[in-house]
Amino acid sequence: QLMMAQSRHAAMGEMIGMIAHQWRQPISGIAMNANNILLDIALETFDTASATVYAQDILDQTQHLSKTIDDFRNFFKPDKSVTSVNLKEIIEETFTIVKDSLINNGIRIKTTYLSETKVDAYSRELMQVFVNLINNAKDALLSRETKEPYIDICIDEDELYLNTTFCDNGGGISEAVLPKLFDPYFTTKDEKTGTGLGLYMSKMIIEDHLHGIIEAYNTDEGACFKVRLLKKSPKNEILI
Repeated sequence: QLMMAQSRHAAMGEMIGMIAHQWRQPISGIAMNANNILLDIALETFDTASATVYAQDILDQTQHLSKTIDDFRNFFKPDKSVTSVNLKEIIEETFTIVKDSLINNGIRIKTTYLSETKVDAYSRELMQVFVNLINNAKDALLSRETKEPYIDICIDEDELYLNTTFCDNGGGISEAVLPKLFDPYFTTKDEKTGTGLGLYMSKMIIEDHLHGIIEAYNTDEGACFKVRLLKKSPKNEILI
């Protein structure tokens, strides 16, 4: 429980940073519109047409701010029950949380959706895992100053599992580190930025809560994390 609380607090701190980052542009836009209104009034050029344009832009910006609040509030809202979820939709919803950070760091996202099969899962917990894995890849790409960085996300399925794979071109994980990746409090990041709980909690969510598998391995270009969720529940009920 203590580890869960620490991981949650660390995630909240990172999310607050993301909110601040996403709010900078709309706040700047609102301020610019206010300055334009004051300038038009000073120049005696303020009229109904310009007022309409400025007001509409301010409304658009405030709606963006409101949506950002909803996105992050929903991210931390606990699931009360397991629901049938489409992993593509979970990935797309995850992008609303992390996309600005990726774009501003020049990281390209590639997606391949080879399956639309649904699985029973706690959607918010699953999204927390996906955010952790994307942020982990982003941090690796930035720390190594990877040229033309990308994160490749693929959804496919085999006979038993629905698989979601996150791969990057950051050079991979050392063989000495791989066995320790999911250990609690283990981190290769600076103490100020890493708690060593993100991957540990991701493993707990996938394996203990969702009865799946999470694994890490290297490719020629970088590291991959694969989340495997059973297409059948533990009670052998076929998932729709």
